[in-house]
Amino acid sequence: MATPLMQLLNAPGCDEAWFEGLLRWLVGTGSGVAEFARRTERLAALTHILQEHGAGPGYLHPFKSWTLPFAALTGVFLWISSLDAGWASNWSASRRLPEALATHRRLVKWVGPASSARIGGLVEHHLSGVVGYIVLGFLLGFMPVVFVFMGLPVEVRHVTLSAASLGLCAATDLQAGLQPWQAWLWALAGIAGIGVLNFGVSFLLALRTALGARGIDESGRAGLRRRLWIAFRRNPWRFIGPPEKP
Repeated sequence: MATPLMQLLNAPGCDEAWFEGLLRWLVGTGSGVAEFARRTERLAALTHILQEHGAGPGYLHPFKSWTLPFAALTGVFLWISSLDAGWASNWSASRRLPEALATHRRLVKWVGPASSARIGGLVEHHLSGVVGYIVLGFLLGFMPVVFVFMGLPVEVRHVTLSAASLGLCAATDLQAGLQPWQAWLWALAGIAGIGVLNFGVSFLLALRTALGARGIDESGRAGLRRRLWIAFRRNPWRFIGPPEKP
């Protein structure tokens, strides 16, 4: 049975020079029991991270890893979280939850009418977002564990989390005296692909759901696609940047 160190050495993208530089950074020049314990703990943490992600920035390579399919799956998770956020918003509106909180007798007596009205406004404007974020957190955090339990090597690739992982990996490489520019550039390309698939898949699924809810037939969908393409060519920033303030 392979030990964790053997698995790390045999991980893809982890050659001898890379591992030697990492060890030089971990061992350093410090002395003493406290320094040794601190660096040993750092080695154990980094070993776990490298084992999970394939060692180095290579796990974000758009063509030599499963980054793009995992990013598409994460787009599905984003869409699911948006469905839950929409359900929470509709449930709050149908139950008139903000109005109920704003006029609740005990709440008004406890915090006052102005504060209770403010609480109702907060629920009205932020409940759907909070529910969506909670659902997305559970999907991104627990679904990989479920896949591992089922014996499936399936992971998630969220553009924000992947960019942060690449930044941590780059900082580690720089402190170890390594500069694998080619691997970093491929990882940046992978992050760009992750962003496109995260937003693209979730947007297409949301658009399909909205079209089905509106009962728009195929001819209407063709006209919508044509108008969207014309609007995108005229002003692509409307589809990429933040919305304009009214």
